[in-house]
Amino acid sequence: MPLRIYNGILCCEKDNGLIDRHVAQLSTLGQPMTHCLYYGMEGQAASQWPHYRVGLHEAYENVTGKVYCAFKHALTVPDWDLFFKTDVTSRVVSVDWDLAARSDLTGWVTSIIGPLGRSQMDRHYSTKRYTERALDEVFPGEPPKQWIGGPAYVASRKLIALVVQRGIWTARSWQAEDVYIARVAADHGIIPVHGVEYEAWTTPA
Repeated sequence: MPLRIYNGILCCEKDNGLIDRHVAQLSTLGQPMTHCLYYGMEGQAASQWPHYRVGLHEAYENVTGKVYCAFKHALTVPDWDLFFKTDVTSRVVSVDWDLAARSDLTGWVTSIIGPLGRSQMDRHYSTKRYTERALDEVFPGEPPKQWIGGPAYVASRKLIALVVQRGIWTARSWQAEDVYIARVAADHGIIPVHGVEYEAWTTPA
């Protein structure tokens, strides 16, 4: 049976100019997928693409809640097995779809650095990869030992449902969405695996 992939793209009005390029490069990854753009409450959506507005303002502190709402909406859509989350400001270099099909959480796995609480931001940029090892934020709980890079990852429908079951108020207390999702995964014995590579786009071409 072919993979059934639902691509949830996080976007906002100021990044509408990146959408066509983002979707076009996703078509080079070798798997057909259904796309949906997720916006906050304000701003103009790109009407030529399927989209959904979540009930949150466009703000960094709302990112985890925004992704939670995207997950909740996606669970109302039938006939998909894998949720492919991408940021419209990223370019996905490659996805190991065989690995993704066997795993509940596939991404660029990173490790915690520094003590719990406020940790030093340590980002690595190259021509092929963009990773985030830690964010300069206070976490309300213990972060997992490993998590996935937020701009692009693949999660199973099972894990998406587990995140939604945890509840939006818990999600909103974690500004680092990728760490929160990995925390939920770890609580259910799910270990993220390496299988997605991406790089960041910051401005339209």
